[in-house]
Amino acid sequence: MHNRRKRGEWLAEQQAKSARELEEARQATATGIATPQQVLLLNRERAAMEADEARKSAKGMFARAKETLFGGMAEEEQKGGKIGAAARAAQEKAQEVMPQSNKGSGVVQAVEQKVQEYKQSGAGAVEGVVHPFGGPLDRQAQASVDAVRDQTRSWVGWMTRR
Repeated sequence: MHNRRKRGEWLAEQQAKSARELEEARQATATGIATPQQVLLLNRERAAMEADEARKSAKGMFARAKETLFGGMAEEEQKGGKIGAAARAAQEKAQEVMPQSNKGSGVVQAVEQKVQEYKQSGAGAVEGVVHPFGGPLDRQAQASVDAVRDQTRSWVGWMTRR
């Protein structure tokens, strides 16, 4: 018990001493007369504080596990997948093809004019321009998603194999 008490007293003295030296170093730096030892002490204190902040802001176990499980989505998937990419490509193409006179007018008016041009020219299906869709794999995937969504299953279906 004596050794524990003495060790506690010694640690308290050392902490008070280091706090006093740190305050002296801050004051000396503020006045511009800091010694190299004081600058080193301040740099060590700042590095220790940065390390402590980095440790506190590090992701926890659950956040890392969640990121491992769900964080591997490709950038394309986050932006809307292939169908979203096709829609963006069609929009960019429509912007390029649009005459300069429409660029200053409203977007809705420009789209309506573009649809009318396609209807008059008969060059392609208007539906493909207005509502672009992906390739055969995208259509198959969407069909399977729709089929699963339409099925009504209970949460105990795995037990009854239905």
